[in-house]
Amino acid sequence: MRTFLSLALSTLLVVANVAQAQYMSEGWKPGQPVPSNSLDSAKAAYTPSKESSKTGGSLFDVTSLITSGPLGALLSRSGVNVTERLEQMKAEIAKLWDPRITMITDDNYEDLVVREVLTEEEELDRIWLIIISVTAAQKDGISSIFDKKFDEAYNMTLEAGDLPEVRWARIDYMNVTRVTTKWNVWRGPMLVVASNRGQTLRFYSAQALRPNPELMRNWLLEKRYLDTPPWSSIFAPGGKREFLLDWFSIGFQKFYDYTTMIPRWLFLVLTGTLGSLLLNLMHSKPKPKAQKKSQGAKPVAAKPAASPAPAAASTATTPASSPAKKRKNGRK
Repeated sequence: MRTFLSLALSTLLVVANVAQAQYMSEGWKPGQPVPSNSLDSAKAAYTPSKESSKTGGSLFDVTSLITSGPLGALLSRSGVNVTERLEQMKAEIAKLWDPRITMITDDNYEDLVVREVLTEEEELDRIWLIIISVTAAQKDGISSIFDKKFDEAYNMTLEAGDLPEVRWARIDYMNVTRVTTKWNVWRGPMLVVASNRGQTLRFYSAQALRPNPELMRNWLLEKRYLDTPPWSSIFAPGGKREFLLDWFSIGFQKFYDYTTMIPRWLFLVLTGTLGSLLLNLMHSKPKPKAQKKSQGAKPVAAKPAASPAPAAASTATTPASSPAKKRKNGRK
């Protein structure tokens, strides 16, 4: 042990001497020009590269993980063009909705709604009208109808220009996890009216509203949404248990981010395998328990064989003799 410590200490001393030798200079000597500020020249000479401008979060980008590395090589060998598929998905999503309406995600919600730069008057009047859409998963359902009517109401508002305090936005329920979980929203479509920097929320299901652009616009103009009480439970923004949904939403978002890295076909194979194993485990018959003989137990004495039943009386088994035969035997 002492030998190891001495060896380590000597190694550290050698490294320290080398480092000191690298950074120590001989100093200024008479006759040499006065050196300029090397620190300023180093700062001026430094130009950040393109790689340094990337954020740390880009390392965990789902697109880069799928298109590069062993997963990308495996998919390319199997004949799957991942980049082309991703571009097709983006194009299909762009066709579903109006690109002029803001898309709210887990990454930009805080910047757009909570930390929006506003004056005091604008902050009091700001309203976010958000539709939570599931059209990406159900293109022919009721959600697509609400999306179209929502876009029509937005166009009518732009033409009239009478709702400057309203911001129109959309949430893709299938790709947004943290915001919807924090709002305790588990189905769609749904309309959300957010005010007070997202601290006051009012929810409306698809059954409660008529998909009519004119009615929706008048509903906003007359501010009839104020007739609905805001969400005020203990899990709502500002509630005592708000942090529980916040923590749960963060964990759920992490789980979603990791599961989206798995290709759909591989995810189906894994879930099917786990499901079959679980079913076999639940429906398997219990094995018969082997009876263990206790050590030192005395053998049980065998019971004596049952004795045969006594023979019936001869009078019952043999036929009765006739009286004539008795008299014959009685003669002398």
